[in-house]
Amino acid sequence: IGTPNAKSSGLLVGNHLLHLMSACGLLNGSGHHSPAVTLLRPLEDALDCFAAVTMVNGAAELWSQRKLKPSKAAKMWTEIAGDTFKPVNTTLSEYRKALRGQFDHYMHCSYDLCLWDLFFSPRVRDPQTGALSGSYEINQGGRVINTNAHAIDAHLTAHHLECIAIVKRAYSQELGRESQQLQELARLETEIVEIMERHNKHKCQNVLIPPEWMRGNR
Repeated sequence: IGTPNAKSSGLLVGNHLLHLMSACGLLNGSGHHSPAVTLLRPLEDALDCFAAVTMVNGAAELWSQRKLKPSKAAKMWTEIAGDTFKPVNTTLSEYRKALRGQFDHYMHCSYDLCLWDLFFSPRVRDPQTGALSGSYEINQGGRVINTNAHAIDAHLTAHHLECIAIVKRAYSQELGRESQQLQELARLETEIVEIMERHNKHKCQNVLIPPEWMRGNR
């Protein structure tokens, strides 16, 4: 929307959002999976605030006055830009609301949160069913638990694509004047889509339950 408040607030919360995405990826790639998962809700909150302050008249003023909660920000921007991207079998508004709700149980040191730092050590395979039995160990050394890491990365990859969609919409005039920046954004988006397709192929998007925990509890 190009107002001074929208520009300054967009830069401020946009910078925070980029740092959150970077931190989540770095923690995940370092084997610190529960701290990475803790950032999932703040990531969604920041994305909704970023979208609102850059696309909705008056949102930046409310945000800078500490009067704009992420839930309200999500409602504001999806009402005017609900076609920015289309989730499957739901509206964008309901999709944003569901995501924030799903990650509530990761915000306050829940049991489910800490399960992300367990890895399964298989011991015996049942000769009749082929099922593995074993024990769980705490990931004290920060080893990368592949199943958990892929699930977190799949969600973070989707988050990157949603962020790009909002940037393209909110900054359409600026990007239109800077064709080189738009080309670079398109190149990055293509690469991220390829990563997302690989994640889709392996069906590893679920971040509601640690995949490694499911591996030994089927």
